[in-house]
Amino acid sequence: MKKEEIKKFLIKIQKEQHKIIDKFNISIEGSVCDTSSKFKDVISFYILNENGIIKDISGKCGPCDPYAYITINILSKILKGLKLKDIRLDNDEIYKRFVRELGTEMDDDMRFHFETILKIVQEKVTS
Repeated sequence: MKKEEIKKFLIKIQKEQHKIIDKFNISIEGSVCDTSSKFKDVISFYILNENGIIKDISGKCGPCDPYAYITINILSKILKGLKLKDIRLDNDEIYKRFVRELGTEMDDDMRFHFETILKIVQEKVTS
């Protein structure tokens, strides 16, 4: 992603002011070490699971680089309504929805964050 695309997306995230959901029965924490920066992305997701379906989801990240913030934001939008068993890295629909929401193709840093964070979620919800 270009710097101006990242900045534009971060402004969009700030305007939306996402909040952590009140009711959740799955809590996910993990860290993503991005070798391209000095940040260690510490991520958290909160999921309301009803009968194997994500009824609500929110996430937060800190301290994080912009790629992690963007990834958390998009995944929180696109995973809602999906079955837990469908949260997989090889799920083409998740990839397509992520790119569509992103509005551009993923560069290496974005792909790294997408794949790593989705894998953290997948491991927790399918264990």
